[in-house]
Amino acid sequence: MDEMAAMDDAAEMIIPLLRMSELISEHSRRVSLLAVLIGRVLDLSHEELHELKLGGLLHDIGKMSISQGILKKPGKLTHDEFAVVKTHPVLGGNFVEAICYPQQIVDMVRYHHERLDGSGYPFGLAGDELPLASRIIAVADVYEAMTAVRPYRPALSVCEAFAELSQANRYDQAVVQALKRALSSVNLTDLCELAREFGTPDVKTAL
Repeated sequence: MDEMAAMDDAAEMIIPLLRMSELISEHSRRVSLLAVLIGRVLDLSHEELHELKLGGLLHDIGKMSISQGILKKPGKLTHDEFAVVKTHPVLGGNFVEAICYPQQIVDMVRYHHERLDGSGYPFGLAGDELPLASRIIAVADVYEAMTAVRPYRPALSVCEAFAELSQANRYDQAVVQALKRALSSVNLTDLCELAREFGTPDVKTAL
């Protein structure tokens, strides 16, 4: 419990940085909540759920080093701009590692854009090279990003998002099915209880 409290204390210092970018902040809160909902369906331990909460909140911390002009660009990114964006998992992972977060959380930050088939970035990891927690953050991240409005595109429907996630070679299908189950059964009372237990903010706007 002492380690969990220390992680929370560190997060309290970092999260104000995320709030400097409303887009990153809102996305990270929703990813955090979705990840914990997935973890609950998968019967993960309280400690693992706590790590998922923090991993979700911090997964995009590396974007604080990326120009807002690139992150908020309304049109398609150039090759060079996308190359810059693709550095954020490493930047974020290095930052989280430097302040002595557990390796599980460092991996969530570094690997959330990796894919099961090796097509992701920054390392091109595949299959069992990806820890379960990283697979959970990846699915939560993609689902939230697709179903939210972005400067460069409208939000996709839930059906469209799950059609993308159902590509079995890219995402862990057990995790995808857990997300479906979580979203089909969750209610506001559950979300409020989850917020009290894990300290996840802005529950009413999280999904």
